[in-house]
Amino acid sequence: MNLILLENDNPCQTLDAEDRRTRHILDVLMRDGKDSFFVGLRDGRMGKARPFELPDGALQLRVDWSLPEADALAPVEMIIGLPRPQSARRILRDLPTMGIRKACFFVGRKGESGYATSSLWKTGEWTAQLREGVEQSFNPRFPDVSLADSLETALSRVYSPFCRIALDLYEAEQPYMQALVQGGAATGVTIAIGPERGWNSNERGLLRSAGFIMCSMGARVMRSDTAVIAAASVWNALNPNP
Repeated sequence: MNLILLENDNPCQTLDAEDRRTRHILDVLMRDGKDSFFVGLRDGRMGKARPFELPDGALQLRVDWSLPEADALAPVEMIIGLPRPQSARRILRDLPTMGIRKACFFVGRKGESGYATSSLWKTGEWTAQLREGVEQSFNPRFPDVSLADSLETALSRVYSPFCRIALDLYEAEQPYMQALVQGGAATGVTIAIGPERGWNSNERGLLRSAGFIMCSMGARVMRSDTAVIAAASVWNALNPNP
């Protein structure tokens, strides 16, 4: 946890003794004798806090909110075929660390519809996974994450009118990096990643109709969570200062 997320900008606030943040502050952040740590709000505000332990084990925080706001998230959107829950958990934690602005998971035609009814999505656990990624990323801004019942619905939520790329090993028209460079992806890109069993012909047709170019990142099949990290990492390497 590289950043402690807070819910409000009060200069003085208290964390209960049972709060997971309290334990992390005491057991990790302050273990080496440090007297302050970084905090942030979802809207991008950043600050430094000094903790004071109370008799009941709670922490009182005195926060200086004068630090510059965190960088905006990258102009990268992803449409992701809903993978099995353990893979989705990894993706949710990685989205913030990759700086992804928006991600829509969808139930693919060749995917497993039961994944959408798992406890990850039904109990709200997905928000905890996303929060963990935000804390790791040292940037308090949260990606916009949603779940769609089909690729059609996911495509209706796409904002970027610019570069649109669908990863497809079998019907690729050009290499992924070439498409990023030639398509002007630095100003905004939407990347579609298929479900675990791939795209079907109808979905490929929908993607092409929506202006997506079919691209590949090599000759081997990747797991969904690997493809997300690889695609985002290449974009970040090409655009170090978005």
